[in-house]
Amino acid sequence: MPSSIEFLSRVAERAGLSAAEAGQLTRVTLHALSEQLHARAAAELAFELPPTLASWVASSPGPARGRPALLAQVAPTEPGSVAFTLEHVESVCEVLAMTLRPAALRALTEGLPDDVAVLLQRRDEGRASPVRVDSTHRTLAEADAPSLHPLFRAR
Repeated sequence: MPSSIEFLSRVAERAGLSAAEAGQLTRVTLHALSEQLHARAAAELAFELPPTLASWVASSPGPARGRPALLAQVAPTEPGSVAFTLEHVESVCEVLAMTLRPAALRALTEGLPDDVAVLLQRRDEGRASPVRVDSTHRTLAEADAPSLHPLFRAR
């Protein structure tokens, strides 16, 4: 299991954020994600994480479940649109999925609503990540393509 610093570094790299922004995003996302779980499942998630990250896990379920509720909790801490919020939440979930043992990941996804559990799918290391749009860009046309070998760089 990686340390808290390694976990946050991976989130920062995937989301294109500073270390401080990645820490804030991870704290809010883990708290919101754990509120989607029953108390026992949240405790099991906390057990699987380094102590600093475990302290960000909620100990009791929240009032609402599902992806809209998750994004609504994270969005106030995020500059920009809901699309950026979803992209950043996906970054935390990808790192979490790569960090947890397969049995712990399976238990976690079984305790979540389907539309949230899908965010925790492990990505193949060789597979391209989805399009990442830097917050300084206004459209997808200004972003890098998700391809590992974009055509415009083929010359």
